[in-house]
Amino acid sequence: MKTTTLRVNGVCNAACGFCELSGAAGLDDGAFEQALGRLQADRESGVTELRLSGGEPLLEPRLPELVARARRMGFARVTLETNGILAAGDGLAARLADAGVTDALWALNGVSEAAGDRAFAVAGAHVQALEGARALIAAGIAVTARTPLSRPALEEVAQVPGWLRATLPEVQQWWLRPITRSPRAEGDPVLLPSLEALEGALRAAAREARLHDLALHIEDELGLPLCLLKGDAHALGSLGRHPRRDRGRTHRHLDPCDGCAARSECPGQPEAYIEQHGVWAVRPFERAPRALVARRSRPEELVVYDRTFEAGTALSGPQVTIRVVMPCNQDCTFCFVDRTSPGLSDAAVFSAIDEAAGRGASRVSFSGGEPTLHRRLADFVAHATERGLGEREIQTNALLLGSDGGALADRLAEAGLTQAVVSLHAVDPERYLRITGAGTPETALLGIRRLLDRGIRVELNVVHNRDNLDHLSAVMATVAARVPEARVLLSVTYIVDGLPRDWEQVAVRYTDAVPHLVSAMRTAARHGLTYRMAGRCGTPPCAWRDDLDALFSFALLDVASEEADRGHRYVEACDGCAAKAHCYGVNLAYLEHFGEAEFQAIAADPWHAAAARATPAPLGDEGALR
Repeated sequence: MKTTTLRVNGVCNAACGFCELSGAAGLDDGAFEQALGRLQADRESGVTELRLSGGEPLLEPRLPELVARARRMGFARVTLETNGILAAGDGLAARLADAGVTDALWALNGVSEAAGDRAFAVAGAHVQALEGARALIAAGIAVTARTPLSRPALEEVAQVPGWLRATLPEVQQWWLRPITRSPRAEGDPVLLPSLEALEGALRAAAREARLHDLALHIEDELGLPLCLLKGDAHALGSLGRHPRRDRGRTHRHLDPCDGCAARSECPGQPEAYIEQHGVWAVRPFERAPRALVARRSRPEELVVYDRTFEAGTALSGPQVTIRVVMPCNQDCTFCFVDRTSPGLSDAAVFSAIDEAAGRGASRVSFSGGEPTLHRRLADFVAHATERGLGEREIQTNALLLGSDGGALADRLAEAGLTQAVVSLHAVDPERYLRITGAGTPETALLGIRRLLDRGIRVELNVVHNRDNLDHLSAVMATVAARVPEARVLLSVTYIVDGLPRDWEQVAVRYTDAVPHLVSAMRTAARHGLTYRMAGRCGTPPCAWRDDLDALFSFALLDVASEEADRGHRYVEACDGCAAKAHCYGVNLAYLEHFGEAEFQAIAADPWHAAAARATPAPLGDEGALR
């Protein structure tokens, strides 16, 4: 949605020290008509959202008329940036709603009256602002809380999500706004926090927002150094990026920044913060944070239907995957999801569930990003249950499930969740962090245990890559010891071009991976685990040509259609291959990076001989290669 902003005045009824005001009193008749002319031109150019700012826009007596005129021009959304102090008086909130205001960005400077009044620099302002927010909500205006991150505000910022849930439960979004130095703040060293203090506040705020199901957005007009949030993929994913511009006069890069993988995307450190507190010790990225860079050449598919059926299951209709949220609290080296892609609205998710039910879908899988970040995930699952979808699944890393005391697992179980596919790519903390960028395997395992204890089936998705290939057997042993009820799904690193990945440093040739997979499957069989390969995200049968007994004994063969799957193709060597009926072809992007030299047709004689020797046991039983 394209947005234009109109500052209707440059005065305010509060005196926040970090705010820069022009002093413009408001709109006289000439300025009013001039503003309408500009809005008409913006609307004709395709702009659909109007943001009304100040100063304090509620001081403008002709504001309802301005809003009504803008809505008649065709603006679909009109947002007020306001402290709310005046909103409860004289029926103003209702008049603005009647005129067409749809949203409000409401200034919240703290949870206590003392903190709010101190920031506003007006006695009683906190209580008046709170009453104003309630009036806006009662009038049907969607209110988003916005907290400027001055130094005093940091003292209470971690309390805001809980306070909002208890005091203004209708507020579903929270914006954080790092401040810059303004002329009014010169000589007042208490306003501008250090970057170290800001880092701690942002990380704590992101954590509390997750725990209280509050959507978080970190505004970044200031330009924060990206490594301030290194290791917190959710906070990074909540960072709103502004178009890149030359910040050479206002920001500074340090010598260690030259080796940072995110150098080209990072503005550096704000000079105002350096002048106030000195240089902050940077932490260069070894690899670029995926949450910040969109490089897809095609839009992300948010609702995907699949008619692939698994042997031994009762699934009879199409399966649908719905990406309910695009951000993630991890940053896996091989992930191909565009975190910056616009996600679905809540209404669109419910509509997709209804459509899936109407089409007779047998399974709905809620994916992302990380779906547990969505505050309404349990509502989506409950709706799928009510609509009669037989399997209700989430695809998750289980970190939030393992860190909230079990509350989310309880809600999902009550909503009717039947299965979870949980990523577990390593059990060694150092490897886990290197692959995923955040979290610990212990937290993930605790989340898995909570799901299992509530009767939810779990399948562990282990994606093999260069960082865990020699670690797969250790993963199997730990699964057997900690969560033996879980099934294990072994997947390849699926290469998708168009995103910033160094695939040659992440992905592994299929033929190089097979010996490690055989070893891992022997370990799994020895411990009685249930395991399988991941169909089109598995290895082509010919990669196992030197281990055909393993391929048959571990019952790893899908039944394909002898037509290459979408995004795959058969190579020249596939002609006459005895295994073609079990092959989806080779991923096109894989072929671009690794070529097709490793692929060779499997002759009929060794193929049928291996089949004759094998007596495939049920998945999870020990095969012939003990």
